[in-house]
Amino acid sequence: ARGRNTPLFLNALAPRSAAFALMTALALAGGRLCADPTPHLFPMMGGSLGNVIQLNVGGLGGPDTRCQAQLGFRDLRNMPVGPSRAVDLGPGETASLTLNFNTLVSMSRQRFELRPLVTPANRDGSNFACKSSAEIYEPGSGRDLAWASPAILDPGIAPVLPPVSAALYQTLRLGAIGDPDLTPAIGDPNVKCAADLVLRNSRGVVVARKTVSLGAGMGDFVDLNMNTQVSRLGERAIIDPGIIPAPGTSAAGCRVSVQLIDQFTGWTTLIAATH
Repeated sequence: ARGRNTPLFLNALAPRSAAFALMTALALAGGRLCADPTPHLFPMMGGSLGNVIQLNVGGLGGPDTRCQAQLGFRDLRNMPVGPSRAVDLGPGETASLTLNFNTLVSMSRQRFELRPLVTPANRDGSNFACKSSAEIYEPGSGRDLAWASPAILDPGIAPVLPPVSAALYQTLRLGAIGDPDLTPAIGDPNVKCAADLVLRNSRGVVVARKTVSLGAGMGDFVDLNMNTQVSRLGERAIIDPGIIPAPGTSAAGCRVSVQLIDQFTGWTTLIAATH
Protein backbone atom coordinates (compact mmCIF):
# COMPACT_ATOMS: atom_id res chain seq x y z
CA ALA A 1 0.00 0.00 0.00
CA ARG A 2 1.15 3.52 -0.70
CA GLY A 3 2.12 5.39 2.46
CA ARG A 4 1.27 8.95 3.31
CA ASN A 5 3.45 11.75 1.94
CA THR A 6 4.80 9.35 -0.69
CA PRO A 7 5.25 11.00 -4.10
CA LEU A 8 3.18 9.83 -7.03
CA PHE A 9 4.06 10.50 -10.67
CA LEU A 10 1.50 10.31 -13.46
CA ASN A 11 2.14 11.66 -16.92
CA ALA A 12 1.11 12.07 -20.51
CA LEU A 13 -0.97 10.04 -22.95
CA ALA A 14 -2.54 7.46 -20.62
CA PRO A 15 -5.99 6.27 -21.80
CA ARG A 16 -8.68 7.92 -19.69
CA SER A 17 -10.36 4.60 -18.84
CA ALA A 18 -7.06 3.27 -17.50
CA ALA A 19 -6.60 6.41 -15.42
CA PHE A 20 -9.96 5.91 -13.74
CA ALA A 21 -9.13 2.25 -13.09
CA LEU A 22 -5.91 3.42 -11.44
CA MET A 23 -7.97 5.77 -9.26
CA THR A 24 -9.85 2.73 -7.95
CA ALA A 25 -6.68 0.78 -7.22
CA LEU A 26 -5.10 3.68 -5.35
CA ALA A 27 -8.26 4.29 -3.33
CA LEU A 28 -8.26 0.68 -2.17
CA ALA A 29 -4.50 0.74 -1.50
CA GLY A 30 -4.43 3.78 0.72
CA GLY A 31 -6.62 6.58 -0.53
CA ARG A 32 -9.69 8.22 0.98
CA LEU A 33 -12.05 5.43 2.03
CA CYS A 34 -15.63 5.40 3.21
CA ALA A 35 -14.94 6.01 6.91
CA ASP A 36 -13.07 9.27 6.27
CA PRO A 37 -15.26 12.42 6.01
CA THR A 38 -12.26 14.65 5.18
CA PRO A 39 -12.62 16.66 1.93
CA HIS A 40 -10.51 15.42 -0.97
CA LEU A 41 -7.93 18.17 -1.47
CA PHE A 42 -5.87 17.99 -4.66
CA PRO A 43 -2.50 19.56 -5.41
CA MET A 44 -2.08 22.53 -7.72
CA MET A 45 -2.88 21.66 -11.36
CA GLY A 46 -2.87 23.94 -14.37
CA GLY A 47 -3.69 24.05 -18.04
CA SER A 48 -3.80 26.19 -21.14
CA LEU A 49 -5.76 26.68 -24.34
CA GLY A 50 -6.85 23.29 -25.68
CA ASN A 51 -6.93 21.55 -22.28
CA VAL A 52 -9.86 20.21 -20.25
CA ILE A 53 -9.69 19.18 -16.60
CA GLN A 54 -11.99 16.41 -15.44
CA LEU A 55 -12.74 15.71 -11.78
CA ASN A 56 -13.90 12.12 -11.18
CA VAL A 57 -15.67 10.65 -8.18
CA GLY A 58 -16.87 7.13 -7.44
CA GLY A 59 -18.84 5.38 -4.71
CA LEU A 60 -17.21 2.96 -2.25
CA GLY A 61 -18.38 0.50 0.38
CA GLY A 62 -21.32 -1.85 0.70
CA PRO A 63 -24.96 -1.71 -0.37
CA ASP A 64 -25.92 0.67 2.44
CA THR A 65 -23.28 3.32 1.77
CA ARG A 66 -23.57 6.47 -0.33
CA CYS A 67 -21.17 8.98 -1.83
CA GLN A 68 -22.95 12.30 -1.40
CA ALA A 69 -20.49 14.98 -2.43
CA GLN A 70 -19.98 18.41 -3.96
CA LEU A 71 -17.50 18.69 -6.84
CA GLY A 72 -15.82 21.95 -7.86
CA PHE A 73 -12.64 23.90 -8.53
CA ARG A 74 -10.80 26.69 -6.69
CA ASP A 75 -8.24 29.20 -7.98
CA LEU A 76 -5.05 30.20 -6.16
CA ARG A 77 -7.00 32.76 -4.11
CA ASN A 78 -9.25 29.92 -2.90
CA MET A 79 -12.17 31.34 -4.87
CA PRO A 80 -14.61 29.07 -6.78
CA VAL A 81 -13.96 28.92 -10.51
CA GLY A 82 -15.96 27.18 -13.23
CA PRO A 83 -18.89 24.82 -12.73
CA SER A 84 -19.80 22.76 -9.68
CA ARG A 85 -21.90 19.65 -9.25
CA ALA A 86 -23.60 17.69 -6.48
CA VAL A 87 -23.58 13.89 -6.74
CA ASP A 88 -25.29 11.05 -4.88
CA LEU A 89 -23.65 7.74 -5.84
CA GLY A 90 -23.87 4.15 -4.71
CA PRO A 91 -20.96 1.69 -4.65
CA GLY A 92 -19.49 1.23 -8.13
CA GLU A 93 -21.26 4.28 -9.55
CA THR A 94 -19.18 7.14 -10.93
CA ALA A 95 -19.65 10.74 -12.04
CA SER A 96 -17.44 13.57 -13.28
CA LEU A 97 -17.22 17.33 -13.67
CA THR A 98 -15.27 19.02 -16.47
CA LEU A 99 -13.86 22.52 -16.91
CA ASN A 100 -12.50 23.68 -20.28
CA PHE A 101 -9.44 25.89 -19.87
CA ASN A 102 -10.57 27.75 -23.02
CA THR A 103 -13.02 29.55 -20.72
CA LEU A 104 -10.15 30.73 -18.49
CA VAL A 105 -7.41 31.68 -20.96
CA SER A 106 -7.52 33.32 -24.37
CA MET A 107 -4.21 32.45 -26.05
CA SER A 108 -1.77 29.60 -26.47
CA ARG A 109 0.82 29.20 -23.67
CA GLN A 110 -1.24 31.34 -21.28
CA ARG A 111 -1.68 29.33 -18.06
CA PHE A 112 -4.32 29.09 -15.36
CA GLU A 113 -3.60 27.27 -12.09
CA LEU A 114 -6.32 25.75 -9.93
CA ARG A 115 -7.10 22.82 -7.65
CA PRO A 116 -10.01 20.38 -7.79
CA LEU A 117 -12.02 19.82 -4.63
CA VAL A 118 -14.45 17.12 -3.48
CA THR A 119 -16.30 17.88 -0.24
CA PRO A 120 -19.04 16.09 1.72
CA ALA A 121 -22.54 17.22 0.78
CA ASN A 122 -23.64 16.85 4.42
CA ARG A 123 -22.27 19.12 7.13
CA ASP A 124 -21.68 16.21 9.52
CA GLY A 125 -19.58 14.42 6.90
CA SER A 126 -21.98 11.48 6.68
CA ASN A 127 -22.56 9.45 3.51
CA PHE A 128 -19.14 10.35 2.10
CA ALA A 129 -17.98 6.92 0.92
CA CYS A 130 -16.09 8.38 -2.04
CA LYS A 131 -12.92 7.99 -4.08
CA SER A 132 -11.71 10.62 -6.54
CA SER A 133 -9.16 11.61 -9.16
CA ALA A 134 -8.47 14.48 -11.53
CA GLU A 135 -7.27 14.36 -15.14
CA ILE A 136 -6.10 16.91 -17.69
CA TYR A 137 -6.77 15.83 -21.26
CA GLU A 138 -6.68 17.05 -24.84
CA PRO A 139 -10.27 17.01 -26.14
CA GLY A 140 -9.39 16.41 -29.81
CA SER A 141 -7.97 12.95 -29.14
CA GLY A 142 -9.51 12.44 -25.69
CA ARG A 143 -6.12 11.34 -24.35
CA ASP A 144 -4.85 12.20 -20.89
CA LEU A 145 -1.88 14.52 -20.47
CA ALA A 146 -1.67 14.31 -16.65
CA TRP A 147 -3.47 12.65 -13.73
CA ALA A 148 -3.53 13.17 -9.97
CA SER A 149 -5.25 11.81 -6.87
CA PRO A 150 -5.96 13.73 -3.64
CA ALA A 151 -3.01 14.63 -1.43
CA ILE A 152 -3.05 12.99 1.99
CA LEU A 153 -0.84 14.64 4.61
CA ASP A 154 0.01 13.82 8.19
CA PRO A 155 0.39 16.67 10.69
CA GLY A 156 4.02 17.27 11.61
CA ILE A 157 5.44 15.52 8.54
CA ALA A 158 6.92 17.83 5.90
CA PRO A 159 6.18 16.92 2.27
CA VAL A 160 8.99 15.35 0.24
CA LEU A 161 9.30 15.21 -3.55
CA PRO A 162 11.99 13.22 -5.39
CA PRO A 163 14.14 14.64 -8.24
CA VAL A 164 12.55 15.28 -11.64
CA SER A 165 14.37 15.38 -15.01
CA ALA A 166 13.40 17.79 -17.77
CA ALA A 167 14.61 18.99 -21.16
CA LEU A 168 14.77 21.91 -23.55
CA TYR A 169 11.54 23.89 -24.04
CA GLN A 170 10.05 22.71 -20.76
CA THR A 171 9.26 24.67 -17.60
CA LEU A 172 9.36 23.03 -14.19
CA ARG A 173 6.81 24.49 -11.77
CA LEU A 174 6.97 23.81 -8.01
CA GLY A 175 3.68 24.80 -6.38
CA ALA A 176 2.26 24.86 -2.87
CA ILE A 177 -1.24 25.12 -1.40
CA GLY A 178 -1.96 26.09 2.22
CA ASP A 179 -3.66 23.08 3.82
CA PRO A 180 -6.98 24.12 5.40
CA ASP A 181 -7.09 20.95 7.54
CA LEU A 182 -3.88 21.41 9.50
CA THR A 183 -2.85 23.72 12.31
CA PRO A 184 -1.27 27.07 11.45
CA ALA A 185 2.39 27.09 10.42
CA ILE A 186 3.18 30.08 12.63
CA GLY A 187 1.49 32.13 15.31
CA ASP A 188 -0.77 33.80 12.75
CA PRO A 189 -3.87 31.55 12.48
CA ASN A 190 -4.40 32.73 8.90
CA VAL A 191 -1.08 31.29 7.67
CA LYS A 192 -1.04 27.55 6.95
CA CYS A 193 2.13 27.33 4.86
CA ALA A 194 5.18 29.57 5.44
CA ALA A 195 8.21 28.33 3.53
CA ASP A 196 10.69 28.76 0.70
CA LEU A 197 10.03 26.81 -2.50
CA VAL A 198 13.46 25.74 -3.79
CA LEU A 199 14.77 24.05 -6.94
CA ARG A 200 18.37 22.75 -7.04
CA ASN A 201 20.49 21.36 -9.86
CA SER A 202 22.50 18.13 -9.66
CA ARG A 203 25.35 19.92 -7.86
CA GLY A 204 22.98 21.14 -5.14
CA VAL A 205 23.07 24.75 -6.38
CA VAL A 206 19.81 26.66 -5.96
CA VAL A 207 18.56 27.63 -9.43
CA ALA A 208 15.14 28.96 -8.41
CA ARG A 209 13.66 30.05 -5.09
CA LYS A 210 10.55 31.81 -3.81
CA THR A 211 9.27 32.62 -0.33
CA VAL A 212 5.55 31.97 0.22
CA SER A 213 3.12 32.68 3.05
CA LEU A 214 -0.20 31.03 2.27
CA GLY A 215 -3.59 31.02 3.92
CA ALA A 216 -5.98 28.08 3.81
CA GLY A 217 -6.59 26.97 0.24
CA MET A 218 -4.36 29.65 -1.26
CA GLY A 219 -1.48 28.82 -3.59
CA ASP A 220 1.72 30.08 -5.18
CA PHE A 221 4.58 28.64 -7.22
CA VAL A 222 8.12 29.10 -8.52
CA ASP A 223 9.14 28.34 -12.11
CA LEU A 224 12.40 27.15 -13.66
CA ASN A 225 12.88 27.59 -17.41
CA MET A 226 14.81 24.47 -18.39
CA ASN A 227 16.37 26.38 -21.29
CA THR A 228 18.63 27.87 -18.61
CA GLN A 229 19.84 24.37 -17.65
CA VAL A 230 20.25 22.60 -21.01
CA SER A 231 21.26 23.87 -24.44
CA ARG A 232 20.43 21.22 -27.05
CA LEU A 233 17.61 18.84 -27.97
CA GLY A 234 17.81 15.50 -26.20
CA GLU A 235 19.85 16.88 -23.32
CA ARG A 236 18.24 16.44 -19.91
CA ALA A 237 18.93 17.90 -16.51
CA ILE A 238 17.85 16.54 -13.13
CA ILE A 239 16.29 19.01 -10.69
CA ASP A 240 15.63 18.44 -7.01
CA PRO A 241 12.49 20.22 -5.71
CA GLY A 242 12.34 21.06 -2.03
CA ILE A 243 10.52 23.10 0.56
CA ILE A 244 12.28 24.87 3.44
CA PRO A 245 10.00 25.93 6.31
CA ALA A 246 10.27 29.40 7.74
CA PRO A 247 12.36 29.55 10.94
CA GLY A 248 10.53 27.99 13.88
CA THR A 249 7.80 26.48 11.68
CA SER A 250 6.96 23.24 9.91
CA ALA A 251 6.21 22.76 6.22
CA ALA A 252 3.62 20.10 7.05
CA GLY A 253 0.81 22.52 6.16
CA CYS A 254 2.06 22.88 2.57
CA ARG A 255 0.52 20.66 -0.10
CA VAL A 256 3.20 20.61 -2.80
CA SER A 257 3.35 19.45 -6.41
CA VAL A 258 5.66 19.63 -9.40
CA GLN A 259 4.40 20.12 -12.95
CA LEU A 260 6.33 19.89 -16.21
CA ILE A 261 4.93 22.38 -18.72
CA ASP A 262 5.48 22.37 -22.48
CA GLN A 263 6.58 25.88 -23.49
CA PHE A 264 5.04 25.71 -26.98
CA THR A 265 1.52 24.80 -25.86
CA GLY A 266 1.47 25.67 -22.14
CA TRP A 267 0.18 22.15 -21.45
CA THR A 268 1.06 20.19 -18.33
CA THR A 269 2.65 16.86 -19.30
CA LEU A 270 3.51 15.51 -15.83
CA ILE A 271 2.31 16.05 -12.28
CA ALA A 272 4.21 14.80 -9.22
CA ALA A 273 2.54 15.29 -5.86
CA THR A 274 2.93 14.04 -2.29
CA HIS A 275 0.45 11.30 -1.35
